[in-house]
Amino acid sequence: MKHAESRSEDGSAAVEFALILPVVLTLLLGAADLIRYMNTDRHVQNAARAAAQIVAGGVNSQGNIGQWLLVHGAANSARLMIPEIVSDAPGPWWTRLAWDGALVRFTPTVANCTQNCAYTARTRFAWGRYGCGDPIISPTQGAGATVSIPPGLVGPADLVVIRYAYAYKPRFAAALLPAINISHQATMSAEASALINPVNVVASDITICS
Repeated sequence: MKHAESRSEDGSAAVEFALILPVVLTLLLGAADLIRYMNTDRHVQNAARAAAQIVAGGVNSQGNIGQWLLVHGAANSARLMIPEIVSDAPGPWWTRLAWDGALVRFTPTVANCTQNCAYTARTRFAWGRYGCGDPIISPTQGAGATVSIPPGLVGPADLVVIRYAYAYKPRFAAALLPAINISHQATMSAEASALINPVNVVASDITICS
């Protein structure tokens, strides 16, 4: 009789374990995906900040900034600082990333103002890439584009604004969940209140697909 009860208890424990195990595994895999998502979000944020620093610091003494920094500086920063781009993408890494940038110039509302000035902001031009199959944003098309900037950065210096959007795909719940868009923006002042002038920027050359 005791042996029968023991076998019955063992059988119940096995059934309970079989029922609980999928739940435990689901929770563990969900936690792993959540941690990975948080890491990716931080990487995208850091990449945007690094790209803005690269472009803002690349202005020469004449205030000129070259095409390579505008186009490839942002793209290469993403590739280096968002490791998930290379490891997760089923195809070319840039198909999962959208990015754009803008140069914003402030003009005093009162001419020759030197103190406590009010400024009018205007986007000098914008550029970007939203995937190899999408239209290119040329500098001319981007002129006057709407850009959000923090109030504390309004001043005489030009601003560089970089935005990234990454289509994050959960590793373990990919069959159940769609891609999650992770987006971050970084804004940096140009060095020494420089007025940035883009040089040799050709719309047909704005590509990172080759």
